[in-house]
Amino acid sequence: MSTQSKTTLKSYFETGDTPTEAEFINLIDTLVAEGGSTGAISGAIQTGSNATASGAFGSFAQGYNATASGSNGNFTQGYNVTASGTNGSFAQGNWCKNNGNYGSFAQGNSALIDVANGYAYGSFAQGQGVTATGGYGNIVQGRNCKVTGTHGSFAQGTKATATGDRGSFAQGAYATALGYKGSFAQGYEATATGNAGNFAQGNNVTASGFDGSFAQGSSATASGNFGSFAQGELAIASGSTGSFAQGQNATASGSYGSFAQGGHEYLGGVTATGSNGSFAQGQKTTALGGWGAFAQGSNATALGGNYNAGSFAQGKDALAGASGYNAGSFAQGGKATANGHYGSFAQGYNATATGGYGSFAQGFDATASGASTSWQIGTGANTESNSLQIGSGIRLLNQAPASPKNGDIWLAGGSIYMRSNGVTKNVDSI
Repeated sequence: MSTQSKTTLKSYFETGDTPTEAEFINLIDTLVAEGGSTGAISGAIQTGSNATASGAFGSFAQGYNATASGSNGNFTQGYNVTASGTNGSFAQGNWCKNNGNYGSFAQGNSALIDVANGYAYGSFAQGQGVTATGGYGNIVQGRNCKVTGTHGSFAQGTKATATGDRGSFAQGAYATALGYKGSFAQGYEATATGNAGNFAQGNNVTASGFDGSFAQGSSATASGNFGSFAQGELAIASGSTGSFAQGQNATASGSYGSFAQGGHEYLGGVTATGSNGSFAQGQKTTALGGWGAFAQGSNATALGGNYNAGSFAQGKDALAGASGYNAGSFAQGGKATANGHYGSFAQGYNATATGGYGSFAQGFDATASGASTSWQIGTGANTESNSLQIGSGIRLLNQAPASPKNGDIWLAGGSIYMRSNGVTKNVDSI
């Protein structure tokens, strides 16, 4: 027999009626749902059109085409909903399905918990078109969200996806957490694909490196591993082991502690591509050399070829380093340039030290271009190696110059010579 409407049941007992056995059976089937689909299932209750409760020990089905086939507290309520898992499986709403066991919960419109072997262990799906296929405490909530990772994966929002295991977290619109062991994506189109503490937060941000990569802001990207950090707009940290990019159009692509901070939307960003502690800070600054290259200011550049340990550029249009072995080149000030090898130093506006081995230029328009240890203090140019010139006057040398000029003083054969009024004189004879 079958369940009937109240109107039909009342018609069995109108004045003058003699109810038949079949009508009494319909009455019992309609009013007493205990026993489930067969009437013999312990603790099964079903109410509604085509509702089926076939699980034992507390299965409950209520609604149209509601099915509770799991046992031990299985609950289904709504339209075309199914709960087939055991030990607390729950499905409620429209076209919901839950095959998970041990307290799994599906609620909303087309909410789905579909776990292999039914090992859900508290998985939770709530909202519109949400799916939780991973077990062990999965949580998915919102619209068209999806969780496939296991062991505490979480997706919340619109089309958020958490596919990584062991604590992957996706929250927002189109947020994706693919990495496992703590990958975190929060915001609009945030993506965390790296593992072990991977973090992406903001608008269109990506953290793809593993072991602690961090991206925060707008279109920020942290693809380096082991603590790479990108924060701001269009910030990129692609170097591994501590690369740091912060600001607008900031890029840190060097490994082992490269640092880029600052930048401007239209005037240019900062770039630290050198490894082992390269540092770029300001606007349009670039640190390309490795092993401690430092660029700070506007359009400052610290670069070079091999083994550019410690190249330093500070100020507007400052340049430190060129090709070769520019160990310790230093440029400080507006348009200062130090591109000589092994310790060239330029300080001041438009100061230039192109000579190597400790060439030194200090002051406005000071230039030291001698091949080795050429020093210029103040405005002027010194082209001699192993010499010190003050302004355009006195110049001290450790040997006779190829072309002496007034103001030159040098040592040769134990005697001191000097050039004055176009004549070279030995101090011993004065």
